[in-house]
This record gives sequence, C-alpha cells and structure tokens, in this order.
Amino acid sequence: MSSIPAPLMNLLGLKPVQDATMAAGEDLLGAAKSIPSMLVPPLAGLEQARNEYHAFKTGEPTPQEAQWKNEKAAGYSLPYRGAALLGSAVGVNVPGMEDSAKQGSVGGVLGHTVVPTAMTLGGEAVSHMLPGEHPQVATEAMHEHAATGGSTFEPTTGKNLSGSKKIAVGIAPEHAAISEKPFTPEQYSQFVGAHRDLLARNPNVAVGTYHDPVSGLHSMELVGTTSSKTAATNLASHLGEDHTYNLATDEKIPTGASGDRQPSPMSVNERIADLHSQTPTKSTYSGVHYAETPTDMINGSRRGMPGADGVPPAEAARLRLGSKTGQGKDAPGGFYTYKAGALPDAATASRKNMYAVRGRMAFASTDHPEFQNGYAQGVQNAMNAGADAVTAHQLGLNAAEHALHDAGFDGYYSPKHPDIRFHFGNEPAVPVAPKVAPELDLGSYGPEKMDFQGAVPKDNLGFDFSPPKDYGDSARADVEKRMGGPLPRGKTEQRSASTAAMWPEKYRNGPKTLSANEGGGANYTADDLAKFKAKHGIGDVQKTVENGSGDSAASLEAISRAASEKSNGVQRVKIDTRSGREIPLIGVDAVDAKPGPYEVIVQKSPTGDVELARGTHARR
Repeated sequence: MSSIPAPLMNLLGLKPVQDATMAAGEDLLGAAKSIPSMLVPPLAGLEQARNEYHAFKTGEPTPQEAQWKNEKAAGYSLPYRGAALLGSAVGVNVPGMEDSAKQGSVGGVLGHTVVPTAMTLGGEAVSHMLPGEHPQVATEAMHEHAATGGSTFEPTTGKNLSGSKKIAVGIAPEHAAISEKPFTPEQYSQFVGAHRDLLARNPNVAVGTYHDPVSGLHSMELVGTTSSKTAATNLASHLGEDHTYNLATDEKIPTGASGDRQPSPMSVNERIADLHSQTPTKSTYSGVHYAETPTDMINGSRRGMPGADGVPPAEAARLRLGSKTGQGKDAPGGFYTYKAGALPDAATASRKNMYAVRGRMAFASTDHPEFQNGYAQGVQNAMNAGADAVTAHQLGLNAAEHALHDAGFDGYYSPKHPDIRFHFGNEPAVPVAPKVAPELDLGSYGPEKMDFQGAVPKDNLGFDFSPPKDYGDSARADVEKRMGGPLPRGKTEQRSASTAAMWPEKYRNGPKTLSANEGGGANYTADDLAKFKAKHGIGDVQKTVENGSGDSAASLEAISRAASEKSNGVQRVKIDTRSGREIPLIGVDAVDAKPGPYEVIVQKSPTGDVELARGTHARR
C-alpha cells in the first residue's frame, strides 16, 4: 500500500489502490525494450522549441497547452496536471499516468515518473563513438546541407548516401531537432552521439538534414533507408509524413498524407523492424553483361534500342507502349546479365564487350506475388482505359516490372531461364579482364636449346625438328643425339592445324619433304614415323591426299555441296527465334553449321524453305 499521507492523496483526488513499484516495474520493462527510442532531454528541448515556434506563427496552442486544457476538462487536479506537463518534457509515460489516475492509483502516477526521471538525470551509458560523430564527417554533412539544402549520412560508416539506390523516410519525428539557423558540426556530432546505441544496432538508419525554403527552418532527424519505395511509403503514411526521398534521383516521392505528423503506438525500434521486414533480402550476385560497343556505364535507358545491325530486340514493341497508347506505363529502364558461369546463346556470346556486374542484390521470380499482382492490376487498368487484350497484356508486363521495382527488388528472372537476369536502372561498366593462359615453357621438357651459332630458331621446343640443308648430317646427328632417337626423313608430310603451331613459322605452311640429303641417306618406314610421334608427343601428321590440295575427303565433300547449293540458288540462314534476326551462312562451313539453343537453321530456295535444324529452346 502507498505511504503517501491522506491529505496529499485527497489533494490529488486519488485512492491508494496500486503500489508505485509496480508502475515503475512496468516502465522499466518498457524502457528495456525501447531505451533508444526514448526522448533524450536536449532533443526534447529542440522539439519543444519547434512546437513553440509553430504556435507563434499560426496562433495554435502548443501540444503542452492542449494537454493542459484536455486534462482540466477531464477533471484532473491541478497538481496532477502540473506533474503530467513536466513529465511529458522528460519522457514520462503520461498515458500510463492517466491510466493509473483513472484507477485512482497514487503509486501508479508516481511510479511512472521514476524510470524516465532517473534516465534523464543519469544519462545513457557511454559506448564507443561512431564514425558519424567524427568532426570530419559532421563537417562534410553540414557542407552538403549548405550546398544542396539537405544531407543523408550513414553514421555507422560516415558514408554520404546521396546518389545511392535507396529511399529515405523519417522514422522518429518526435526526436527531430529544429533550428532557425543551420546546425553546426558540433551539434551534428552531438545528435549522432545522443542516438549512438540505436544507430549502432541499425545500420539502415541514417541521419538526415533538410532546409525548408518556405519556413526557413532547418531540421535534423533519424531516417530509415530502404530499397523499397512501397515500404517507405507505408511507414511515412503511418507517421503522417507527406513524402519520402529518393536518394538516387534527389526527388521527393509524395505519399498522399497531409504532412501533419501523427503520434504512433509503435516504438522507434518497432518502426525500424517494420521497415526492414518489408525490404527484400539481398545476397551476393555475379553476372556478365554482353555489349556490342564499349561503354563506361551500362545505361538502362538504352533498353529496347536497336543493336549494331539496326534490329531492335523482340521486347522493344512493349517498352514504350504506355506513352504510345496512353493506356498504361512504359517499362522501366534496365539491362540483362547472364549469371556467372552460365553459357549465353550464340548471338549474345558474339558481342565483343563483356562487363562484370557484381554486388548484393535482390531478384524476384516472375512467380512472385508482387509481379503477379502488378501484372493483374496493370491489365485491368489498361482494359479500363480501352486497351485490347494484346495491348493490355503488354502493359500488364510493364506494370509488373514497376511493381517489383517499387517493392525494392534489383531485378527479376523467369523460372524457365534462371541464369538470365534483368536489372533495373544503370550500373558502372567494369570490363571483364580476359583470362590469358600462361605461356608454356616447353623448353623445360626437352633438351636444352641449341642455337647453332644463332641460326636455328629458338621459338620451338628448344631444338629444330628439320635443320636447314646447309647444316647437313652434322647438325641432324647432333639433334638426334640430344633427342635420344632418330628423326623421320624421306617422307612427304602435311602438318595438321593441331600441330602446326608447334613448328617454327617458316615450317608452318605447306608440306615439308625430308629428303635423304637432309639426313644422310637413311630411309624410314611409316611405323618408324608413328613410333617417333608417340615417343615425342607429336600430334597427327596427315599424309598429303592424292588430290594434291591438302584437303581431306570430308572437306572436299563440303566444298562440293556448297558449290552445288550456290549454283541452284540455295541459301542457308540462321534465325534467332526470339528476335527474328536472320544471319546468312556463307562459305564451306555453312553446310555443317549447328544452331544455338534459341536458333533454327533454314534452307531457302526458289522451291520453298526447309528447316534443317532446331535449337533445344527455339520458339515455334
């Protein structure tokens, strides 16, 4: 039971029905859950100053004046109203005091003042300073504020978030600081320090500043950052904020709210958690973007533009359909990548420029509810605007892409083609460095190099298989001695393409006859040649065929077929079934060409077209 004297109880108009320790315990429990969200005394003073300034300009009562009048009308005693008014300035649980007052609890009213008062007098526990408290970061933030009318810095890293792919939204208007003059770097550091514990636990919370050109006031507040426009809008509407801020484009995004800030039953921690829960989770992604021309930036605004051949991609027709018809939205900008390690189709792989796209990203499937709901809504809106079924479908796809983008996804993919990703927006172009194979030091696997007074080539295996005639038997004998076996001779040989690169340049073209004069008159059989190749790891050496051209029988057949088709007006083409692009197949290799996964090969002739081959994913 309370030990408060009866006269004081009568003065307060209360009954001793609840002990103060119980109310204090309730507030301790609440404080343990949301200490960072409780108003720090200096910030409470700034909030009070803002309220008084607003009242001075508009003639409206301050929140404290309104509180006093409401409590008086409700019949609360004068001492209670004074205690409640003082308590609200230091973070006292005034609603808790009112509940206790309604129950007639003296201990409850006084107990609810214990925890905040103790915290006000004792202050927060000191922890390590954040980078955002450093004078240099504070100075940079204030320079940004002066130059652009605002700033958003990440206190845990000291990073300027301007230009990042994030949306900023005020999450704690009751903690905002307002001033008629620009803040100093010292005030900025103090603000970060006052919220150190909350900021350290929540890296997606930043400190934002803004100069209102209408009122002339400068504000500093805690802002949540998210990739999701939808999540930011939801929280802003809940708090009565009339806009969020796109840090990538420096644009305000209207929320539809009036701008009159509303009290929230959620603690600051709960608001942060709610914002986080609506933001897609990111994971590390590595992909490759293929381009026909070199660039410093993968520009998403070029989506749908014709390629080097002047042919636009298959999706180009729908991308600007909103502007063309007035029945929906254009598609958002973006670009495609292939997941690292995936094999692109032949047409894409033929592009000469490759750029690495890597980072923490969130991709949605086309089966995701955001995509499905966005598509359905887009189709319905288009049909309501008078679109036909085909147009409505295409505008529905545009709307589905916007829905994913607004939800905070970096891109999306189709479950049928999971290795192909579409990315929203732009990305810096980071060229993929070619992987150069180290040069094999073949000399270390054979005899030491012999220069023959500098006349023998040194770009071979350290020795010359076929020394020139003028060295004769002496030179050949020396090479054979070092090799540990005889060299073939007396045969006419044609070196294949697979082995030609192993030979010095002057011996790579055409057949080379090793005569008896070059090797001292010895004559070796075909078996001797085979044994020699096996011993020294030399590839196949084809004998010259009787036609004298050096071509195999298979090559002759291909040449004959190609000549016949040309004389009969027959043309082979490779068609990409996604874009309709046709590539003529020319030359001997045309008759043996194979289609890519999305391609078909068609033989066109005066008598009609005939499909010769079809890729595994080619469209019908």
